[in-house]
Amino acid sequence: SGEPRMKFSLTRVQIAGWWILAIAAGGSLIISFIWIQLLKYCAGCFVWTVIWGSVLITAGVSFMCWYLYDFYNSEYDKYSLDNDQILSYTFLSLCAIFGVFAFILLCLVVCLCKKIRIAIGIVKEACEAVTSMPLIVLYPLCQYIGFLVFIAYWVIVAGYMASTGDVEQTVDSSSGA
Repeated sequence: SGEPRMKFSLTRVQIAGWWILAIAAGGSLIISFIWIQLLKYCAGCFVWTVIWGSVLITAGVSFMCWYLYDFYNSEYDKYSLDNDQILSYTFLSLCAIFGVFAFILLCLVVCLCKKIRIAIGIVKEACEAVTSMPLIVLYPLCQYIGFLVFIAYWVIVAGYMASTGDVEQTVDSSSGA
């Protein structure tokens, strides 16, 4: 019984705080245009930083797993605890998995270098398009409003259909069946 009151309370908060939502939407729109301008000039730097950062982090995790394997292996040699041996083999397995993943990632980056440059160019052109046609960011809003109009129409029609009454099935005795 507490759930309907909570929904009503959330609706009241949304109605009372519509201006907060509007300011947040306007602020996010301004931040997105700033991001687009920044991306127009720094897209290559962002993309290559993320790509090489992913390769380096994956290789770093692999080396860290190797370090932990070596640490727990030496601990097992000192104290002969089964837990240390299990942990050393676990970190050796993780080292192999992350090492293979880092190698595959490095090979993909090297092989797809030209495609990555093309993708960076596409991002820069998309930024130019949004800069030259800023109203294009309102297209999803128009779709959303159209969807809401469709749902409202559907609810009204469904309400009329539900209010027509019960359906009764009659048997036609004149057909001879």
